[in-house]
Amino acid sequence: MVTGRVDGATLAATLELLGSQTGIDFAIESANLAQSPIIRIFNEVPLDEAIQALAGSSNVFVYRQTEEGRKLEKVIVLGRGVDRKTSQERGFSVAYGPGDDQLGAVDGVEGASEGPASFAVDQHGNLLVCDTVNHRLQVYDPDGRHVRSMALGEIVPEDVVIDKDGLIYVYGTDDTLSQLDANGNVLTTIAVDHSRWDSRGPMRMVDGTISIRANGIGDTAIAGVASGSLTQPTEAQIGEGVAKGFRGADGQRFVPEVDWRNKVGNVRIDYPDGRSVTASLPKSGVIGAEFLGEDQGGNFYVKTEAEQDDSIAIDVLVFDPNGRHQSTIAIPDEEYHYWSMRSAVVTGSGEVFNMAPGSDHVRFHAISQPGASQDALPPRIVK
Repeated sequence: MVTGRVDGATLAATLELLGSQTGIDFAIESANLAQSPIIRIFNEVPLDEAIQALAGSSNVFVYRQTEEGRKLEKVIVLGRGVDRKTSQERGFSVAYGPGDDQLGAVDGVEGASEGPASFAVDQHGNLLVCDTVNHRLQVYDPDGRHVRSMALGEIVPEDVVIDKDGLIYVYGTDDTLSQLDANGNVLTTIAVDHSRWDSRGPMRMVDGTISIRANGIGDTAIAGVASGSLTQPTEAQIGEGVAKGFRGADGQRFVPEVDWRNKVGNVRIDYPDGRSVTASLPKSGVIGAEFLGEDQGGNFYVKTEAEQDDSIAIDVLVFDPNGRHQSTIAIPDEEYHYWSMRSAVVTGSGEVFNMAPGSDHVRFHAISQPGASQDALPPRIVK
């Protein structure tokens, strides 16, 4: 148990008190953070609850522990963003070209430039990339080794998602949606009614409904999947897409909102029972917010773009199912030479993948929160 009142103390003083009472060694990775004021009160609170309260809603909270006999070490890092050095990151690059293991890219002189348009991650961590220029899907393993090419013939892939059974769904530039097996064989193709939107964003798949982000405001159903078969969307599925926001696994809707004048943002969560919660984006200079999805624990992920000095910082903010900010995953600075339908994906285990199509190669990053693992995911909270 943590006892004693520490309101108004600095972070360093607070951790010193916690350490003296528990015998746990704490470390802070930033000298500036050591002097940050802590206004929380800890009085007869279980240690884990005290540490979670210490993090606060506007700070990044990273928790790591190892055990050697009776000694338990824990590290707390607090700040506006996760130090890139503390994130577990791996990545690889793919050169442009027509080769079997390459990705196509074209700099148009009179027409539009074109490069890798989107990607998805399967249950094994393999990346399936829409090689739009070469009319194929390219598959790379988690270490960047080329696994296979899936030639698509007349299908020009612009977006891709994968379901839990390993079936692949490809949106073509001719407004068709094709279902492929794990080897790239086309099983079914349907026409997509694009008259229901003016502009569209990435596809998502939730509970047998495939949707696209229409007009930048929310999901619009384009297909259903029942017993493994791809079908046109039902009237009920289309009706669900009329509401603003993005549907979650438990029926709630996530609505990112950005105040362009003040450059701040939030995510409103509308629950099926009529309740609504607003989660503030703990960042300044926000000019864009995109809902990425949920992990298996019900935590949800929002990609933000924010003005930072003379550049744009890209981060992924992680919230628990009730809208409390948990951590911030910094996306490494990269060149984005080509436009892509999708640049970031979150997996069920909470790993974030990022694709950055540069001028002479495309760079992929896989970034985990320190200590995060699928086994460590909290249980989903059912509303």
